[in-house]
Amino acid sequence: MKALLKAADLPQLRFLELFRNTSASTSLRRVWLEAPDGWAFDWWQSAEDSLEWRGAGRQPSTAAFHECLARSTMGRVFDAEGELRWRRIPGLGPLCWRIVFLGEQDWVGCHELEDHSHCLDALQPQRKRLYLWGQQTPNSPDEWIDLRIPHRFRYPVLGSGHHVRLLVEQWHDEGGEPHFVRWCDLEPYSEVS
Repeated sequence: MKALLKAADLPQLRFLELFRNTSASTSLRRVWLEAPDGWAFDWWQSAEDSLEWRGAGRQPSTAAFHECLARSTMGRVFDAEGELRWRRIPGLGPLCWRIVFLGEQDWVGCHELEDHSHCLDALQPQRKRLYLWGQQTPNSPDEWIDLRIPHRFRYPVLGSGHHVRLLVEQWHDEGGEPHFVRWCDLEPYSEVS
């Protein structure tokens, strides 16, 4: 099946509306939101969800998805079928939210994004696993400590393992240079000696 690449620059109200219209999928979706004051890495199904908002030096709090989304500067929602990612670029003026969708199937709610799938014609996808630095904490099976930052994360993963890896899809040209990368899945794993 041919992959879809869609993009648009949107004003904030249309950006927020895009998520109200994006329907839940049959597979589990994850969301990563980043802002100057914190981040969220959680499960996501709809705009009515609440997320666990984290920040350096403070306990996590629960916040409504739309509040976290409005204060985010970048983020992504992803599953095995696709990834919707964005970043806020103030230099673009009123159309400051750059949105990109890359996936195997179009998501409901992404219909107003412009189709740029032809940009993928000369590229080849390749799946890779990236090993994240998070290590599961012994007293809380839902919490990992990122050993590079250091911060506590709650990785949205199913299954058990002491570490987490991210499955990504890279679209590269014939010279091996990546042009697009999308997050596909998170999976737990344990080191084998």
